[in-house]
Amino acid sequence: MPELPDVEVFKQYLDATSLHRKIEDVRTDKIGDMVTGVSAAGLKKQMANKEFSETRRHGKYLFAAVADNGWLMLHFGMTGFLKYFKNPDQKPSHVRLQFDFANDFSLAIDSQRRLGKIGIIDDPDEFIRKEKLGPDVRNDLTFESFEKIINQGRGGLKSLLMNQKHLAGIGNIYSDEILFQTRLHPCIKVKEIKDNSPTIHRLYNAVISVLDTAITVNADPAEMPDHFLIPHRKKDGHCPRCEQEIESEKCAGRTSYFCPECQPA
Repeated sequence: MPELPDVEVFKQYLDATSLHRKIEDVRTDKIGDMVTGVSAAGLKKQMANKEFSETRRHGKYLFAAVADNGWLMLHFGMTGFLKYFKNPDQKPSHVRLQFDFANDFSLAIDSQRRLGKIGIIDDPDEFIRKEKLGPDVRNDLTFESFEKIINQGRGGLKSLLMNQKHLAGIGNIYSDEILFQTRLHPCIKVKEIKDNSPTIHRLYNAVISVLDTAITVNADPAEMPDHFLIPHRKKDGHCPRCEQEIESEKCAGRTSYFCPECQPA
């Protein structure tokens, strides 16, 4: 699933390709049940002959302002991504929403599994409040607020890191990397690090450095540093620190990868 770094890359991509371009047509034929809060016909009517004037990201959500007419809200689900193209043979295979611009290029929202959300909202801040999303972990999170979230938390630490109501943006893959960098087992309980300010500080620093690194390499797992877990995060992979074989275990309901030597239970 696209996590914060992926959506930040999508934001930068939309900014570079599609801002301030007149939308001549909006194709919603295959949007299905991804559209929320508005009909497909209503979405098309609201956006035709407009343009994207600015973008925002909060956690895993991307917002694009439709000049003087609300904001397009995008959540990419498990498989969503953006594609800007001109030639029909460049069009991706599972387009759910497509904007055709006056410059003969198009922007497609592709989603093979249709698990994302597409809608029109009045205001991102109001949407964030209604959805009860926590602070964006890259733009809004301070160490003090992070420490408070950890010390007031309960249950599994990985579950807390992935809970969008507490911390917006982290999912399964990057929580594994954050815990690897902090040498914490993915099934550790929050209570085991409560009030341990040095450990919480290491965890906070890992959150920031891991997400920043991922954004720098355009959220491409193959381009992540070799000393990170992600390039080795697979069956029969080996720890880049100690060469121990990486193991997997269900934690927070998700398959988690870790080094049993560097991250003992």
